[in-house]
Amino acid sequence: MIMGQFGYAETNADSGKAARAGERALLRQSIELLKLAREHGTQSKAAVEAIYFTNRLWTAFIEDLGGEENRLEPTLRANLISIGISILRSTGRIREGDETAIDEIIEVSGIILDGLR
Repeated sequence: MIMGQFGYAETNADSGKAARAGERALLRQSIELLKLAREHGTQSKAAVEAIYFTNRLWTAFIEDLGGEENRLEPTLRANLISIGISILRSTGRIREGDETAIDEIIEVSGIILDGLR
């Protein structure tokens, strides 16, 4: 899209839609990896991959939410950062063998995914 042809607000809205689509795709991937981890157990290679991916994803989300350029409402940003920190703690619980943490992350990620529509 050429900026001169379309207004800034329209271009900005399109980039926001694209960003949300990307975030949805990444959350879906995290959920699928976590489902594989649940099937194969907390000490499996699938669990290691799910933990690694989920940690990287939520670390990136937290960094973005904490940035000055993030335009979400401050209370929403703070709530999402808190959720992210909780998810990072839960991935640590998975490493320790806590299978319930997998389902908790899947559930919370699904709620966030639904909210990105």
